[in-house]
Amino acid sequence: MKGEFERLCLIPLGILALCEEKVKSVASELSEKGKVKEKELKDKLNELKKRSVFATVEKKSNIFITRLLDKLDVPRRSEISQIKREIEELKEMIREKL
Repeated sequence: MKGEFERLCLIPLGILALCEEKVKSVASELSEKGKVKEKELKDKLNELKKRSVFATVEKKSNIFITRLLDKLDVPRRSEISQIKREIEELKEMIREKL
């Protein structure tokens, strides 16, 4: 189960990596043909990362992972912390009674 979950979480990251690789490949090709300067391409790539495809994929992957965790009923960090506090309180109550 853990392995399957990890693979599901990596899907959006893989998509993001493929997009970035493709953009770099096209940018490199254009640079080699002399149509665009390499610095201009790097600047454009950084701009794309900030605002479009990459941001969208990241946002959607976060939503995907959050929904997946909710469906699997995985407790949130805050819920686990609350349970730990309650356990400590119960331990203390038991110590007092002994």
